[in-house]
Amino acid sequence: MDQPVIQTLQLDHQFGKHKVLQQVSLNMPKGSIYGFLGPNGAGKTTTIRLLLGLLKPTQGEVLLFNESLSTHRIPMLQKIGSLIEMPSLYLHLTGRENLRNACILRNIPYAKIDEVLALVRLTKDANRKVKEYSLGMKQRLGLAIALLPDPSLLILDEPTNGLDPNGIIEMRELLKQLNRERGISIFISSHLLSEMEKVATHIGIIHHGRMMFQGTLQELQSLKVNGAYLQVDCSDQERAVQIFTRESGLVMLNGSGFKLPYQSKEHVAQLIQTLVREKIDVYQVQVNGNDLENLFLYLTEKQAS
Repeated sequence: MDQPVIQTLQLDHQFGKHKVLQQVSLNMPKGSIYGFLGPNGAGKTTTIRLLLGLLKPTQGEVLLFNESLSTHRIPMLQKIGSLIEMPSLYLHLTGRENLRNACILRNIPYAKIDEVLALVRLTKDANRKVKEYSLGMKQRLGLAIALLPDPSLLILDEPTNGLDPNGIIEMRELLKQLNRERGISIFISSHLLSEMEKVATHIGIIHHGRMMFQGTLQELQSLKVNGAYLQVDCSDQERAVQIFTRESGLVMLNGSGFKLPYQSKEHVAQLIQTLVREKIDVYQVQVNGNDLENLFLYLTEKQAS
């Protein structure tokens, strides 16, 4: 999984005088699921449009499959399936008819239709009008259209936006299946850190148009530990604080608990065992500060130091 399927080299883009991207260098290994994280307005969709040749960079270069997009755009895009924001579908047509239209546009045999319908689990609903589809079904139909050309790479922009919990789980499991069973590399943007941790093998974090982090999921999780803290609610706050007085960063809270920097799961277990042994009741233990917003703050402080 070392060979890159997507690379951007110091990519800049601006609309007028407004700089949207600054020196963005992505490196997505072949066979990976790359979670591209950032809040709304961070530059995720602009980056994706640059990857697909829908926008031209102000500066820098996009490489797909080790070839420059600027000189090999057509052959590169033939290897890619994409879904940007909401899929463009004909609501008055059936799911199958939408797929036929896509086949005609891309010169793909109709024989592929049943295959992709089965992949996205829409076979039973293929002949229903799309206007009768749920949002999750529409997203899966959009994914089916993206899968028609047998892509080596899928580029998806916030594919779980607006989905209910069941729809999110269905989409997540489908993407993992496509990656595992078909070897498709998947680049997926999102603003949900918790969701990306359940599907991605690699993570890139963008904020205000700049890359803040890039690495494996394991490297991200190690980094998250540095910005997280443990909050404990117990029956005897003062005695608990005395017991852990040597713990660096310990803070007594207003109420019945205390907080201290999170170290590891093993450390949490030892802490609870100590409190129980001292006959102090533990009401609640939770890890806070390891969400995307706090991770941004930690990364910003780290880069500034």
